[in-house]
Amino acid sequence: MISIPRPSQGFVARKLQSKAAVTTLAVLVLTKAVEPQSNQALTEANLNDQIATRCDKAAYLAARAHALQAGLKSHQNIADDNQKTTAQWELQSLKTTGERRLAFQALAAYGNAVVRQQRRDIDATQQILGKALMILNRRIGAQAATSVIDRTIFSDTGALTTSSHQADSTPISASVALTASPESGCTLKEVGKIGDKGHTTGQPTGKKISIFDDSAMKPAATLQGNPQFTCTGGTTPQWQSSGNARGCSSDNAKGEIKLALSKAKLFASAKPATTFSTVEGTATGACGTAEDIEKRLLPKEAAVKYEVCTASTALTKPLEKLAELKLTELASKPMLVAAVRELTGGAKLQRSTLTTTLNKLFGSDQATFQKDFIKDVASKQTKHRDGDDLKDAELQTLIAGKAYTRAISYLHHQNSKANAAKESTAESVKLKEEKKV
Repeated sequence: MISIPRPSQGFVARKLQSKAAVTTLAVLVLTKAVEPQSNQALTEANLNDQIATRCDKAAYLAARAHALQAGLKSHQNIADDNQKTTAQWELQSLKTTGERRLAFQALAAYGNAVVRQQRRDIDATQQILGKALMILNRRIGAQAATSVIDRTIFSDTGALTTSSHQADSTPISASVALTASPESGCTLKEVGKIGDKGHTTGQPTGKKISIFDDSAMKPAATLQGNPQFTCTGGTTPQWQSSGNARGCSSDNAKGEIKLALSKAKLFASAKPATTFSTVEGTATGACGTAEDIEKRLLPKEAAVKYEVCTASTALTKPLEKLAELKLTELASKPMLVAAVRELTGGAKLQRSTLTTTLNKLFGSDQATFQKDFIKDVASKQTKHRDGDDLKDAELQTLIAGKAYTRAISYLHHQNSKANAAKESTAESVKLKEEKKV
């Protein structure tokens, strides 16, 4: 008998491993194919494809409102950080002497001027955003309400019942139940996110906004969904027409006439089309014409676009960050140059004279400037009164509240004592000289 060689155990194992690998790969490919699309940053290119329902469109507006608030908060944070940096410069100017003191005094004067201007700008922006958010929130509420209404379900009526030869003047009543769920009908899964997938706005503070036309806020002229009368009952229900009579009958039971409303809707479209734009006719990027809209509880599309565009424009103005101040920029800062001029005697500073003076105060190396005047200042220490005790603390912990007032007052007092001692010494020297004469 001829024996057939059996495959080795290793060969079988390799075949099984190969099959397992192929199976695993197939599962992974299939899983990837059916995997739901992840959240996206919505821009003009993909926005209308990803948010189609009335609720998602309201959520988009809410995300834009959230982004505007975040933009304002960012501006406020920059001003707060600048105020802290300025406070550190002020404290350090009282701890140093000579040209280093003049340098910190100039930076502190410049920082205070910058912060005051930024606070004024932020106040103006806050007024603009306050109105824009009011209008946006009114529109969001209205659009969310249309989503709830659009999801409201009418029930089908029960069978119409009537006695024989009922008078025409007696109407036949039929109850219609409405099922609505405002709580679950249109809610945010997460503030600032859109829809179940948690999309974000790709242009959170851009001038353009996606919003559907005002006509989509109104119910349709006729009830949508083709409401129908049905004829049921018995085994062979059918509509009957005899002479002037119209009705529904069956061979072995009463015919039942019902009104089917469960598919009826008030709005013509559950997914109204939107446009991603600024106010009509403002392709150049302008915001259009202001409207007196504060009295409107239901702002129109154009009004919402105008307010969003105006608010976005206000937020696009960049705010200087003092912690990122560059040595090469000092000469181009008029307020800083003015401070340096007064602190160095009032002589006009131009070109080479200005460059020489700035280099004398701040040096000529950016890395050294950043280290000496910004990075290392926060960790410098000074004394401040904590209760009845004088304690050392880093400047970065003494930049606000009582700690700041105590620290700066202590330094002023120490400088006053030092100046008084110098004046006393100078007066003594003067008296001695006069006696010699």
